[in-house]
Amino acid sequence: MIRPSFKAALVGWDAVRKIWMEAFTRNSEISVTMEGPVVSVTNNVGWVVGIEKARVRRASGEGFDSADLTTRTFEKPDGRWLVVHTHESRIAE
Repeated sequence: MIRPSFKAALVGWDAVRKIWMEAFTRNSEISVTMEGPVVSVTNNVGWVVGIEKARVRRASGEGFDSADLTTRTFEKPDGRWLVVHTHESRIAE
């Protein structure tokens, strides 16, 4: 997982799960949508590219919105789609 605020890529489910658990612990609301997704699938690999918009609110009521150009890559081993790579880049104002 690569995000604009990270100094290094997160590798492995444990690292990615930890960052999401921290996000859900410190925020009271997280909403994510994707505008204009382009989806491609070849055999057991798929990917989606689009503008991902997030709205985050802290328990204090403070919040922020963000928009990132996002690519997510999926694999389908054993009939189940799994996210295997995420890359988000901040969109310039």
